[in-house]
Parts: sequence; C-alpha cells; structure tokens
Amino acid sequence: MKKNKTAAFLLALLFYASILPWPAEPACLEYHNLCVGDVTGDNTSSLSGVNSITGGGASPSISGFDITFSDNTINGVKIIDNTIAPIKMKLRGVLAVDTTGQTMTSANTYYALMFRDADKYDTDSMHSITTDNTLVVIPSGVTMIRAVCGAQVSSTASGVRVRLYKNGSSYEPPLVTGYSSSDNVVAIKYPAFSSPPLPVVAGDNVACYIHSNGAGDQTLTAYFGVEVLN
Repeated sequence: MKKNKTAAFLLALLFYASILPWPAEPACLEYHNLCVGDVTGDNTSSLSGVNSITGGGASPSISGFDITFSDNTINGVKIIDNTIAPIKMKLRGVLAVDTTGQTMTSANTYYALMFRDADKYDTDSMHSITTDNTLVVIPSGVTMIRAVCGAQVSSTASGVRVRLYKNGSSYEPPLVTGYSSSDNVVAIKYPAFSSPPLPVVAGDNVACYIHSNGAGDQTLTAYFGVEVLN
C-alpha cells in the first residue's frame, strides 16, 4: 500500500509539473562577468562597447561574433575560423617638413637640417618648430622607432647625403645614411634614407643631418619622419 501511495504521489507531481508554467528566464544571466541575456541571434550578432572579455581555462576563445572594443584593442584573443575585418592601428609619430631652404656654408661638413614649417602631424609633441627645430625628442614609454629623411638639394651640389644622428652623434651601428642617386650637375639631388627599427629610450633626441662636398650648396625642401613602433 505504501508503494502505491508513493507512485500515485509521483504521478500527480509529474501531472502538475506538465500543466504549470515554467518560471520565466531571467532578463540577464551573469556568467563570467558577461551578461548572457544581452547576447542573442546567430553569427551576425555583435558585442559593442566592451572593455574586456576574460575567459576561463588556459586557452579561452571567442568565435562567431563581430566584437567591437571601446578602446579598439584586442589582447590575448585567439581567433577561430571566421575572418577578421582589418584592425585600425593608431599612428604615433611626427612628420616635420621645411620649405625655407638651408645653406651648407662649409664643404664636407654635416649640418643638422632645420624643420620650420608646421608639422604635418605630431601625435606626441615630439618636435617644436621654434625651439631646437632640428630635433625630435623621444617621449616616455617609447623603446623602438623607425626614421625617414629626405631632401631636395641644388643641382650644383655633389657628394650629397643625409644621415641619422642620435643625441648629437651619428647613429651607428647601423649607419643610417642616404645618398643622392646621381652626382650629375644638371640634376636636382634627392638624398634620402629609411631606417630599420631602432632602439631608443625616453629623452633621446634624433635628427637628420645633411652633407655636401661643396661650400654654399643649398637645400630646397626637406622632410623628417619618426614613427613610434613600440
């Protein structure tokens, strides 16, 4: 009799469970700091304005979503299967220019190029057009740069070259120097260089120097760019 009562009770419980409504899902289920209730749809869904996502385990992964981070960075995320839209890299550095021209008064001498026009850009206030306008100063936290420099020099000049200096001395090794493509006296000279990645520390200054075999040769225009790599 006891067994029959127990069986009857269980049957009644199952009956009521089948006809009673289930509790509604919570509007938002907190799981590993991610509000799952806000994530709906298929692979075209997106997460926007996310500051960070931290997964569990040794190799957390995220798949099937377009993810937009509020600071445009993705750190330690393993991408699976689907393609990724190009990540916009934030440019850091300076591009200094000069159209005034500069005379190399002595032969076979290196002169620091002056850059007196408004900078094309200067993201970290690395260059001043009024104070020490030959220098680009490395800001705090920067450990690696790439430098480019070029000049347009009067046609009579020969032996024209530009060279990268750091803290008042020629940057070497490696020796970063660019020569004009021709010493033909009827051609305008365009010496230029593009450096490999170069180690620096905060407070270093870099400059572009120019050399000519003759006295009185003159630059017409010049540019000096420094890109922050790390």
